[in-house]
Amino acid sequence: MLTVKTRGYVEAARSIGTKISTILSKHILPGVVPIALSQFVLAASQAILIEASLSFLGLGDPFNKVGERFYIMHKHVGRS
Repeated sequence: MLTVKTRGYVEAARSIGTKISTILSKHILPGVVPIALSQFVLAASQAILIEASLSFLGLGDPFNKVGERFYIMHKHVGRS
């Protein structure tokens, strides 16, 4: 976010007096959201892989399964 904040187009918008909310919604967020989304997807897949590996080795928590949570969520989303 700091690198996007110091880009030329953000500085130009700030220098002409654009509101901070407009700068945030039109210039900063479009540059940050794809990066944050891909970071989240990678972190979530890594957490699932670690949990599955530990469960395979018998070291996982039997009451905290990611697959079961996704199954329950899928059932609830399918109803509505």
